[in-house]
Amino acid sequence: SWVEVGITADNPPDADNNQPVFDPAGWPSEITLFCDTESSSANRCTTAKINLLDFFSDADGDIQYISVFNDTSDAIDDNFAIVISVGGDGIAHYNPADMFFYDPDMDSWTLNDVIFIATDSFNSKVNSLPVSFIVVPIHFSIEHPEQSWVEVDGIMVYSGVGLPGKQVSVLIGGLPVNNTIVSEDGTWELGIPASRIQGTSVTPQFSYSGELSSGERIHLGQPEAEGTNWSKVAFGSVFVLVLLAALVYFLVEIEEEDDEYEKSPETFSAEPEEPDDPYAWAKSADSTPSPIVDNSSQLEQHEDHPGWSWDPAKEEWAPDPDYHGPK
Repeated sequence: SWVEVGITADNPPDADNNQPVFDPAGWPSEITLFCDTESSSANRCTTAKINLLDFFSDADGDIQYISVFNDTSDAIDDNFAIVISVGGDGIAHYNPADMFFYDPDMDSWTLNDVIFIATDSFNSKVNSLPVSFIVVPIHFSIEHPEQSWVEVDGIMVYSGVGLPGKQVSVLIGGLPVNNTIVSEDGTWELGIPASRIQGTSVTPQFSYSGELSSGERIHLGQPEAEGTNWSKVAFGSVFVLVLLAALVYFLVEIEEEDDEYEKSPETFSAEPEEPDDPYAWAKSADSTPSPIVDNSSQLEQHEDHPGWSWDPAKEEWAPDPDYHGPK
């Protein structure tokens, strides 16, 4: 945004003086700075530096000093001249961390529409265009790769955010593997070669600003859990088939044993004895003897059941009349 500022430049008519000149070519309208929200160090922020003599000049070569303009009618810029220093060499410096002594809120460390004024030996002045110092709060972060494994000849690439100019190092087993410098836009990227992975898997550590952060465990080659283990699939299929075959065999055996059990003479219960009839002598006198039927010719003998014969007509076992015991 623009701010209208009225500056009176006094050029004495009797001094034959040339007024200082400001050249806007290449003048930055905005400078972005970063501050680490998790650090309390004096170096927690990136700093701005502008060589003002690249933009201010005087034909007489008598620029005495360059200062930061302070609008006395507006309190918002009262700290500008305090935290922005301009040396005798014409270089302006701003470290946002210096604002902490006046306001610990990092959001207030952004300085908008700062104006510089060059003054010569005759007190003639010229002002610059406004420049804003934008402070962006950041904290160190690690962006892990999408997959947790790397090919035996590949590289595991990590990225993240950090304070520009800071070094990020990765270690495995306490030994340094690789390092990089955070770029000016606050991002970083580095890789871990698969050749530095000892064994089948490791957990990398990242060093930043004297602090260690552990990353996620990485594997050398694709883990079985993420791929298809065909040997296990084949073994599982065979195991299921064997189990089904054993179950069928078991059921068939049970059915055959039940059939044999039903044919066994021991499974047939003896016919229940009728209670004694006190009048049986009278009934027997009147009864007509039944014809005797010889069914012995119809009986079937089985070696598995000596002393018993199978009567197919009655479907029952009966004592074998020709059996006289073991010889």
